Amino acid sequence: GNSHKVSTSTSFLLAYHEKSSSIHPETVIINKAGAHCLFEPKKHVLIVENAELFFAKKHLFEKLNQVFGLQLSLQHTDLLYGSGNQVTHKLNKSFLSEYQSVICFFDYDLGGLKIFKALKNMLGNKVTFLEPSSNSDNMKQYFKKSPANKSQYIKALAQAKALNLMTLHSLLLSETAFMEQEAILAFE
Repeated sequence: GNSHKVSTSTSFLLAYHEKSSSIHPETVIINKAGAHCLFEPKKHVLIVENAELFFAKKHLFEKLNQVFGLQLSLQHTDLLYGSGNQVTHKLNKSFLSEYQSVICFFDYDLGGLKIFKALKNMLGNKVTFLEPSSNSDNMKQYFKKSPANKSQYIKALAQAKALNLMTLHSLLLSETAFMEQEAILAFE
């Protein structure tokens, strides 16, 4: 049989928070009764879809602050491992709704845009996508991932435009390639 036809009764997310003192993240368990976690969620959460970035949390925050001019830290922002589109599971809505803002740093490709759109549909305007700034010439060199096919590229362009991510749309047009989020770790 096809196990994907059956809806699961439990979801989980891995999280780092202000009191995380080891490499071991907290596991947030979410079921129909609600979210179960051993920490008090902050007002803000950053979601990444890539394990490499998630486990390099200190370096990740440094690079995001540098590249995007932010002031992210675990003192006021929790970090979640989205595990690809696992984060969009309908049960996760109860937990993610506790945050005032949900910041998404995903691959700059069709998959990342689909995850962002699903979260935006789930949670509304509290969800934002970390988009390159309009003076993002320093990012162009990291758009190296070739689309699997032309259709995927065209869909990514359309999705970026539909989500009003116009700087990303322009970069996708000029570079005709995608950027994987872990490239942020290589930024100078």
